[in-house]
Amino acid sequence: MGRPRGFDEAEVVRSAARLFAGRSYDGTSIDDLVTHLGLHRNSLYKTFGSKRGLYLAALRWSLEHEVAPLIDRVAEAAGPAEALRAALGPPDGGGGLDLLL
Repeated sequence: MGRPRGFDEAEVVRSAARLFAGRSYDGTSIDDLVTHLGLHRNSLYKTFGSKRGLYLAALRWSLEHEVAPLIDRVAEAAGPAEALRAALGPPDGGGGLDLLL
């Protein structure tokens, strides 16, 4: 039996999503991830397989926790102006479409 993880995988994915959103995939190195996320390179590779694997996990997290709620807010808007406000300025201060863009 292996050692238990010394980090919260969900928090690592959330933090990686913010980092990728701010710097882009190509603008974020493995060293950036290791430093920013506070985990060892081996842990990153063992858990996610690669930088791409972590990016895909971050993208899935962003779609589920930021994009889907944003789509719901736009769909529930009373009119076009309200829908535009919902799309451009998430009231919760979340990233919205940052990672996708």
